[in-house]
Amino acid sequence: MADVQPENRAQTRGARRRGEAIDRAGSGVGSGLWTLELSRHAIKGVLRTPAVVNGFGKAVPELAGVDTSGVYWGSNAVLQNYQNTKYWDIPMYAVFRQHVLRDGMTTDSALTAAETEDIPAYIRSQAAAGLDW
Repeated sequence: MADVQPENRAQTRGARRRGEAIDRAGSGVGSGLWTLELSRHAIKGVLRTPAVVNGFGKAVPELAGVDTSGVYWGSNAVLQNYQNTKYWDIPMYAVFRQHVLRDGMTTDSALTAAETEDIPAYIRSQAAAGLDW
């Protein structure tokens, strides 16, 4: 550890702890214990049990006194019925290719030009082609 700069020591200790957690967790224990061990070392696992949520970051001294309740707050976003979603497929890559790379605009100017000129023109051309959404 003598060759590690002082500002990187905490990061190195944390990385070593996470590596130890993975080594211990992968040693044949069940997936619930593996997720609990990862959670204890401040790695969010996919299994959400009260023990996993309450144990988050407990093995990391740097997180003592830090409110980690937001890590498991809410639920993961799941997109449903996306097959029925209709939208204008606006080629946003063209905004930066045209306005930033070719015209030399700033990103703010490029987005303003796209919003006021390019996107309305694109929608008009799509509507003229018979698309209505």
